[in-house]
Amino acid sequence: MRSSKADGRNPVGRFPRLWTSGRGWSYALVMAKSVADLLSEREGTRLDFKQDLSSMKRALETVCSFLNTAGGTLVVGIEDQTRVVLGFDDVEKQEERLANSVASAIEPQPTVQLEIVTHDERDLLLLRAAYAAGPFFIKDKGKEKGTFVRIGGNSLPASPEKVAELERARRMGAWDQEPIPGLTRDDLDRHAIKRWLDMVGERPTDAKLRGLGVLTKYGDQLVPTRAGIILFGREQAIHFPDAQIRCVVFRGVDKSRPVVRGEDNDVTVLDEIEEAMRFIERNTDTIVQITGRTRRDELDLYPNVAVREVLNNAVVHTDYAVEGASIFVALFSDRLEISSPGTWPPGFSREDFESGVSLRRNKAISRVLMRLGVIEGYGSGYDRVIAACRDDGYPEPEWIENGPQIKVILRPHPSSGLSSQPTPGTQERARRPLQARMTMEERHAAVLAAIDELERPNTVDIQRRTGIPTRSVGRDLGYLREAGVIEFVGAPQTGFYRRK
Repeated sequence: MRSSKADGRNPVGRFPRLWTSGRGWSYALVMAKSVADLLSEREGTRLDFKQDLSSMKRALETVCSFLNTAGGTLVVGIEDQTRVVLGFDDVEKQEERLANSVASAIEPQPTVQLEIVTHDERDLLLLRAAYAAGPFFIKDKGKEKGTFVRIGGNSLPASPEKVAELERARRMGAWDQEPIPGLTRDDLDRHAIKRWLDMVGERPTDAKLRGLGVLTKYGDQLVPTRAGIILFGREQAIHFPDAQIRCVVFRGVDKSRPVVRGEDNDVTVLDEIEEAMRFIERNTDTIVQITGRTRRDELDLYPNVAVREVLNNAVVHTDYAVEGASIFVALFSDRLEISSPGTWPPGFSREDFESGVSLRRNKAISRVLMRLGVIEGYGSGYDRVIAACRDDGYPEPEWIENGPQIKVILRPHPSSGLSSQPTPGTQERARRPLQARMTMEERHAAVLAAIDELERPNTVDIQRRTGIPTRSVGRDLGYLREAGVIEFVGAPQTGFYRRK
C-alpha cells in the first residue's frame, strides 16, 4: 500500500476502507495477499480480474457471487487474459464509483473492503468480500434473478435450489433435517436401521433416532426427516429418486460408448456405497507385481481406501436438493471419476476442504454416518485420501468444480501400464458432462464458456460447442439475456452473443 495524498481524508495513510451498512466508511489494517501473489494465480472461485469498470453490472455480479459463495478478491485494472497491468489515471474517482455502486445496488447491504494499491507504478483497485449469510442479490433484478454464485471462474445466476440453500444457511438450518409431513415412523425401514445400529452396539429407540436427526417432531407427532428417508426410507426411490449412486463403465476415455451399467437395486444410498465398491472391483483388474523370486504383490487398479473415502464423502456432502442429478461413478479406460451434485456449501471452498476445515451441508446424514463408523471424522477426508494414494504409490486425485457438481478423478497405479496423466482433451470433456444430466446452472456455465471461447458465436456455434440440445440452448440464452449476463449484437441472421 502507498501513502495517501494530502487531502485530509485519511491522515494516517492509505489503508483499506470498509463499508458497513449504517456506518459508512472506516479504515482497517489487514494482512492479505499482495498483487504479485494474486497475479500468479488463476481466476477461480475466490479471484477475478477486470480491466476496468466500464461494465459495472458485471463487477457487481462478481461481488455478489463472492458474498454468496466463499468470499473473494476482485482486482480491477488488470487485463484478465494477458494479466497486463493497466491501472487507472483517476483511481480515487473509480474507488468512489465502485463503493457507491456496491452500497446502492446490492441487497442486503454488504460489508466489503476496498483498497487502492500500486503495482508496476500503476494504481489498481482491490475489492475483498468475505462470505456472509445472505442471499445477496442485485436489487433491481430481485432475489429470484439477481442472486449470483461463483462456479469456477464464472459468476452465474443462482438456481432456485441454490437460493433456497443460501436462505437456509442464513437461518442456520439444514435441508436434510427438515421434516416430511404426511409420513410416519412406519415409512422408515426398521430392519435396516436395526442392522446398521447393531454394528455399533446401539438400539434403534425413538430417542436415538431423534438424536441422530432421522426422526423429528412435527406438531405433536414424530415424523421422518429428509435424511431419515434418504438413508432408511422404505420407499426412498419414490420420495427422493435421485438420491442414489449410479455406476457406468465406458469403453475408451469419454462417455460416447457405455458398455456396463450398474443394476438398479431396491436399496438406499447408504447401502449403495458397498454396491458401488463391488461394481468397481468387478470391472477393474488386479495388478500383480513381482517383487522377488517368490514374492508376488497384488494391488487394486485404483486405491481401495481412497475410493471408499471419496464415495463416503459424496454421500455426506451431496446436495440432494438438486433435482435430476445423482452421485455418478464412471469407469473409463484411463481413470475413475466420482461426481456428486452440488457446489461447495455456502461459505466454503476447495482451499478450505484441502486444509481440513469442516462445513457440513447435510448435518443429519453426516451425524448418522459418523455414528455408524462410515466416516471417521469431520474435515479429515482429504488427508486420508491423499495418504492412501501416497502410501501405495498411486497418483494423487484431482478435485474439480465442474459446474454445479464436484468431480474427483482418480488415476490407475503407474505399474498398470495405463496412463496416469490427463488424456488430451479430457479436461475439455470434463467441462461438458452427459447433457441429459446437466442442471440449469451447469448448462449456463457451459454456454458462457462457449461464448468466451468462440469468436462472434451464434446459437448454432454455441450448440455445437456445448452439445446441449438446440431447444435447451435457446432457453438458456434467453434466460441469460433476460438476466443481463449476455447480449445479442447485430442483425438476427448475422449477429452474435457476447458478455455484457
